Amino acid sequence: MILSLLKEESVILNTLKLSVVLFGGIALFATIWTERRFKKWRQNGKRISEKIGLRRIIIFESDLIQKEGYESYELHHQPQSFLTGFKYAFQPKRQIIEKMKKELQEDYEKLDSWAKERNVFIFTTTHPKMAKLWEETSKPYFRFISSYDCADPWVEMNLLQWVAATFSTTGRIGFSPPKQWETYYLDRGGGKF
Repeated sequence: MILSLLKEESVILNTLKLSVVLFGGIALFATIWTERRFKKWRQNGKRISEKIGLRRIIIFESDLIQKEGYESYELHHQPQSFLTGFKYAFQPKRQIIEKMKKELQEDYEKLDSWAKERNVFIFTTTHPKMAKLWEETSKPYFRFISSYDCADPWVEMNLLQWVAATFSTTGRIGFSPPKQWETYYLDRGGGKF
């Protein structure tokens, strides 16, 4: 009787082991596949942004929001290096913000010239403070219009990501990531969307 019970446990144990190995293999495959797709998407966005000459923003091809007859692009803040954050740490915040505004204005001018050559739909999901800064610096090239079509589900940051982003952007550390994120599209003046 004990021998038959041990054989049954062996079958159950082997089934559990096989399940864990299969699940682990599937999870590993999914992780690698997702990472490779994300890396390709990120490299493509970096290539497009470098071609346009953007310094403070980065633009990616996207399929989160599709508008018929338009190429869809997603706009994000261009991450800076930690070394940049250390340089900014010793500068007044006002000086950093003014430099950022100037570079953003130049970026939006370049983005507008690029967008004129194409039939594009550009959107972004960001927090209200960044949206206000972008809206201010994108005039007269774009209008930021709030949209409820979609919110990029991957854009919200955890505390560690937020600390890294704020430090590399301003040289200061922010400890409270925004709770509110909104989607906006950039209108070049036609109000077509």
